[in-house]
Amino acid sequence: MRTIDRDQAFAIIAIQQMLYDYCHELDDGAERVTDYFTPNCIFNVGESVWNGHEGLEEHYAADRKAVAERSKDGVRTVRHGLINQRIDVQNGGAASVDLIFVNFSAHGHGPFTHASAPTVVADTRMEMKQGADGFWRIHEFTATPLFFGDDPMLNSVLMEM
Repeated sequence: MRTIDRDQAFAIIAIQQMLYDYCHELDDGAERVTDYFTPNCIFNVGESVWNGHEGLEEHYAADRKAVAERSKDGVRTVRHGLINQRIDVQNGGAASVDLIFVNFSAHGHGPFTHASAPTVVADTRMEMKQGADGFWRIHEFTATPLFFGDDPMLNSVLMEM
């Protein structure tokens, strides 16, 4: 059992809210996703790695292109969720976050029937840094996919990683 002081509690709340906002950004097209990362971030998914804001922009542009080319009418609905967040705030504006990332997705606009399984479930670790502006950002993101659902489009993209 750990003890959390007042400053750590405020940092945990700020980090949680930032992560919820990050998920909303992903669900809304990821146009401003770099706002949630340090400029020199490292983004690992499976065996693929993207570096810095440029790498993130490349990754999410490729995702948008895949949706346009592979999804019916070029539209996908996606929702990201975070489960079992464990946040460890350290001295010097650093924190580690371990969680389970869950993604649901489908072609077109909802509601969707027969959509009971997540598209992907991944063990995820994030190393966070607090900037001079007081905002927490992801410095290193490492996701290890464990379960893949039955969405052929996303599975083909994930298997390419």
